[in-house]
Amino acid sequence: MNSIDVTKINMDGLARTGPKAYIHLDRLNHNFSVIQNNAENCSIMCIVKTNAYGHGGVLVSKTLEKAGCKWFGVFTHEEGIELRNAGLDQNIFILCKLNKEALGAAVEYNFSLNLSSWDDFRLLEEYYSNNRILPKVHLKIDTGMTRLGFDFKDTEAVLDKIVNFKPLNCEGIYSHFATADEGDLRYAHTQLKRFQTIIHKAEQKGVRFRYTHCSNSGALLTLPGSKFNMLRVGLLLYGVYPSDEAPHSIPVKPVMDYRGTVVELRKVDAGVPVSYGGIWTSKKDTQIGVVQSGFADGVPRPWFEKGTVGYRGKRYPLAGRICMDQLTVDFGNDDITIGEEVLFWGEDHGIQISIEEISKDILSTPYVIFTGLSNRVKRIPVS
Repeated sequence: MNSIDVTKINMDGLARTGPKAYIHLDRLNHNFSVIQNNAENCSIMCIVKTNAYGHGGVLVSKTLEKAGCKWFGVFTHEEGIELRNAGLDQNIFILCKLNKEALGAAVEYNFSLNLSSWDDFRLLEEYYSNNRILPKVHLKIDTGMTRLGFDFKDTEAVLDKIVNFKPLNCEGIYSHFATADEGDLRYAHTQLKRFQTIIHKAEQKGVRFRYTHCSNSGALLTLPGSKFNMLRVGLLLYGVYPSDEAPHSIPVKPVMDYRGTVVELRKVDAGVPVSYGGIWTSKKDTQIGVVQSGFADGVPRPWFEKGTVGYRGKRYPLAGRICMDQLTVDFGNDDITIGEEVLFWGEDHGIQISIEEISKDILSTPYVIFTGLSNRVKRIPVS
């Protein structure tokens, strides 16, 4: 009996029928370009953490490197190593809390690390004592996010420590806004003033930083005075505005079209319950399509109540609860072809379904939905 490569069969089936995220590299390049045009000669750190917000970390980073990006921000050193192993040669900044494992990786792979607490200083001193070498760091000041970072009230002591810690190469200083994408910017202005005061104190002490950054996607749109000489851009890079309250003044384009494949069609009579709980019931004789994508692939489960998918220029409502691996669609009596794809979000045949629309329907955010896309989703570059 001939042996069968089950793994190959499964992978081929996934390639045919599994969920697919089409990543428009031309739109990504466009977004980087228009952001550059609004950067006022600042360096741009492209935030590619969490698999580039679900878009594919290596694919996005290599594309942006070719477009001229010199800085990439990831959260963990493992994400940084993945980019280095893929051949990325540019600067990589690790955003997470400094730790022993990251120290060794930063030296080996040339990462810059986040210096955000007195414990971090102790780890750096211990590492230098044992290895006589240190990675570059960026000093993080908490100006009001109340997360990582030295309290802004402790700035003078922190700066004194940097002055006296001679082996340390503190190449950058930064902070993070909590409300830069909201309509009420008073708190963001308070944070900005605190950060500006800290920069002034550093200058008085003779501490110079090569990179000063505070502006994120929201601040780029709302706080022009926050640019300094580096910007950290995440969501805007992927063609999504951080909120409706922030001006949509930079003409970005959505980079991802997310789709699933119709694998089954079923004729059902009126009054037939569909999917878990039977909470959706057909109101008339209709045709139910089974699409091989579910909440394990990042299709938000709460979306079944208001959700629609696009097919050949028309929207069709979801029918019943979204399952782990599949979902069901009410196609009525229209002509549907098994093996063709439906659009979850993006653009196809004149239909536009934005991730912002879905976010509002389920009281979530594009950040949450994008980063929920699992590794089962095949990222396919298109241009």
